[in-house]
Amino acid sequence: MVSFVVLLSLLANFEIGVLAAAIFPVFYGLAAGNSFELMIIQMIVSLIGLFALRNVENLSKFFQASIYIFVGVFLSSLSFHFAAGVISWEKIAQFAVISLGHALAAVILIYSGLAFLGYILRVTTFLRLLELASPMQPLLKDMSAKAPGTYQHSLMVGNLAESAARSVQADTLFCKVSAMYHDIGKLYKPSLFLENQKRPQRIDDKASLKESAAMLIKHATQGVSMAEKARLPNEIIRVIKSHHGTTTASYFYDVIEESSKKRVNEQDFRYSGPKPRTKEEAIIMLADSIEAAMRSVDDEEDKMDIVGKIIRERLVDGQLDESILTLADIGDIRVSFLNYLSNVSHSRLNYDKEK
Repeated sequence: MVSFVVLLSLLANFEIGVLAAAIFPVFYGLAAGNSFELMIIQMIVSLIGLFALRNVENLSKFFQASIYIFVGVFLSSLSFHFAAGVISWEKIAQFAVISLGHALAAVILIYSGLAFLGYILRVTTFLRLLELASPMQPLLKDMSAKAPGTYQHSLMVGNLAESAARSVQADTLFCKVSAMYHDIGKLYKPSLFLENQKRPQRIDDKASLKESAAMLIKHATQGVSMAEKARLPNEIIRVIKSHHGTTTASYFYDVIEESSKKRVNEQDFRYSGPKPRTKEEAIIMLADSIEAAMRSVDDEEDKMDIVGKIIRERLVDGQLDESILTLADIGDIRVSFLNYLSNVSHSRLNYDKEK
């Protein structure tokens, strides 16, 4: 029973799992000869399994879950027999063995079921995310070799996004892994992007600026094509599509507008979207913009100001209108970004001078 409920939660969502944990033990108890004891035990253990494996980020969670399930089965079984006055050391030993077997069987079934059903149904399970996080994945290997600046940027975005996701109960593992792939479209022409240039190239010609802007905007759609070819999960493809939303390639737009006598159509410099819808998509959009802006700033106070500035700009531009983030969530994300950037930007002692 607990295996079925937890699998339902991991393959669908937590709310469906809770509903199943409240309903299916009732039928289980009725099928077992109207056993109120079995119904309550299965309900308790199902809820324990649900919460123990709610946010799975590594395999150690399964070991922890087996302990929680063992304790749940053991104590709930013991309680019913203790209340009935039919307890003995022999019964306690028997319950311990049964509880251990129940816990191990449940965890093995959940893990194997998740691997099998996740592959068959093409659901993005934590096992699939852990596989995609390996630096030996072809797309990540290509990025680290051909676009090392973009690769480092993506890792930093992943760290920022993971920290922010934890602050608003979003999927931390998904944020970290999908951030690693959000800029794979830059593999189409890595040298166009500043982070991959040894010496940043300044473009002054208007025609070249327009061409560069078009290619810059194109990296999102190029990334989608590459992701589909690599059979990445649809949720990650959605992140690649939405990580710029419908924002403007502002540098190119501003420079061309200043030098042009005619009014420039802003829509020509906007990404095609869509805008982020989930918490995770919105977090990655913000983390991407903030990490990119940090690379051109040295002063710590300026860095802190930029975080607030970028978040305000995305709000005013309506980029977060379709996401499910609340204003309280956005405040928590802002604090998380500031804390992370403060921690990674600490100063170091100059040991050479001390010598």
